[in-house]
Amino acid sequence: MVQEKIKCHKFGANYNKPHFFILNKGKNSGKPSLQKYVNCFVFFADSQEEQQHYFNLCYALWSGRKFQILLTGSVIPFIRIDEFRKLLHATNDIVSEKTSEYETILKQINDLNNHQENLQKQIKLVDELKQAVIYKLFK
Repeated sequence: MVQEKIKCHKFGANYNKPHFFILNKGKNSGKPSLQKYVNCFVFFADSQEEQQHYFNLCYALWSGRKFQILLTGSVIPFIRIDEFRKLLHATNDIVSEKTSEYETILKQINDLNNHQENLQKQIKLVDELKQAVIYKLFK
């Protein structure tokens, strides 16, 4: 059951089981990561496959901005752990019924992420080119 697998991360704690972290404060709440955040939940998996499944599920929910409806707080928005667990559990139930659609969507998200990275590299190169042109003008 998902409820027992999600805990609040304690600063300085190290984990042996397969796990990943989920940001729980700020505008990027719900974003999964393999790196620790100061304010995050930790998801404990029984296997690498389960870890990858839930990581991808959290990433899809975060990309689709589904966690924004759970945000509470006016100054620093945050997600309550119980609400996060309920949404993740409900979404996992939906995904388990639509496995082929889910896998197709994950592939599309990965392709779009690769495309986004390429565009960001191109934008960086254009910025460097602008700097070079300006440098040449004032040389």
